[in-house]
Amino acid sequence: MKKGKMHLNLLIAVILSSIFFSMIFININASKTLKTSSTVWTTTEVVSTQSTDSSAVSAVAVDKSGNVHVVWQDYTDYGGSGTDLDIFYKSWISTSKSWTTTEVVSTESTGLSENAVIVVDLYGNVHVVWDDNTDYDSSGTDYDVFYKYLNSTTHTWTTTEVVSTECSSFSWYPTIAVDKSRNIHVAWGDFTDYGGSGTDGDIFYKRWNSTTKSWTTAEVVSTESIDHSVMTEIAVDVYENAHVVWEDYTDYGGAGTDHDIFYKRWNSTTNLWTTTEVVSTESTLDSDKPSIAMNSSGNVYVVWEDETDYSGAGSDSDIFFKYWNSTSNLWTTTEVVSTESTSGSFRSKIIQSTSGNIYVVWEDLTSYLSAGSDKDIFFKQWNIDTRSWTTTDVVSTESTGVSQYPEICIDKYNKTHVVWHDNTNYDESGTDNDIFYKKYHTISNGGDGDDNDDSGSDIGSISGYNLCILMGAIFIISIFTFRKRLK
Repeated sequence: MKKGKMHLNLLIAVILSSIFFSMIFININASKTLKTSSTVWTTTEVVSTQSTDSSAVSAVAVDKSGNVHVVWQDYTDYGGSGTDLDIFYKSWISTSKSWTTTEVVSTESTGLSENAVIVVDLYGNVHVVWDDNTDYDSSGTDYDVFYKYLNSTTHTWTTTEVVSTECSSFSWYPTIAVDKSRNIHVAWGDFTDYGGSGTDGDIFYKRWNSTTKSWTTAEVVSTESIDHSVMTEIAVDVYENAHVVWEDYTDYGGAGTDHDIFYKRWNSTTNLWTTTEVVSTESTLDSDKPSIAMNSSGNVYVVWEDETDYSGAGSDSDIFFKYWNSTSNLWTTTEVVSTESTSGSFRSKIIQSTSGNIYVVWEDLTSYLSAGSDKDIFFKQWNIDTRSWTTTDVVSTESTGVSQYPEICIDKYNKTHVVWHDNTNYDESGTDNDIFYKKYHTISNGGDGDDNDDSGSDIGSISGYNLCILMGAIFIISIFTFRKRLK
């Protein structure tokens, strides 16, 4: 009996000690990974710190390493750029967590360089297009679309190239996208009578082929339009198809003579464009300035500003949303994004996260959450699972002046990056316009507030299921050890 008791006590001791050491293991790992987290906006940062004159109309992109790249137009005579408008560039490096010194992109330009947009390819190369009235490479003194890229390995800019070589009239407001093969897709508005397009504004398209290292011939996208086609934006999907939206005055498909949002896509296999589709079918007044985003399933998401009193939105301008389902090949019904806004909502931009959620920013005159009646930057999310919108959030909380022209991008960790121009004298930036930046991300308690992996998962984390397996293994090992001891 004493021997049996001794064996029983030994068994209990083995089990308890095993549990004790396993709990130490669990607590060590849990202390690293099982943190509470929250999604917050960082404090506003001024990007255009070297600028002494007006900095405006910025654009942002992020590479796979989490580096943030920003371009904007600037009147500052910086680095010998002159007092005319030039395109400036800056990046935030994820390893040093600091901004680089400003660089001038439009070094070959002697005229006005405006409306720059930016994209980063899979290798981290930075591609920039803008419109420019410099007579460069015999392009003439009208506006043309210029292009340049920054090599991520050598960190040197290429020489400027003229994209709109076939155009003899105004070419402006370019938009750019890059596909997985590093082909560069560019669309823009143009008044050239090219290919019988007429002297009204049309949407042109061109592609830089990464294999041949050359630009294709310009194509007219807005072939069904007989009136002005302007303010285009482009996106590419995983199959390298190009999707284009724009604002159009044409009474096409019963759209009326007011402004409407049109859409078309280019098939990378057939090299053909689809027929134009009207997106803003529920709108009865002006629909302007569309923005487009894609997801991995090929769904097309579009937002725009609209004056239609739709679904109780009121007669002021509001932000509308719609998406094209790639499975059904149908557009959804229009939704109003700016439901909390009671004044004008303008210049919306849309981006899609890796999780499939949609993020929208825009400028708004509504005095919402103490934002004041000046323009501020508003933000909202659309959940792909619930198909519902969150409450509006104010981004420009530190701004006391006019906040305009927001742009948005998202990285692989689902951190959302927003830039805009602002005339607030913030952090001694002065009362001229400057480029402001903010990031929306998840932080964990006990972390540094800037973790790269915001997914909430970690190798060391232990779920309840895994814990049961671990405890079962401990019990089996304990029994085995006990039986061996008895022998």
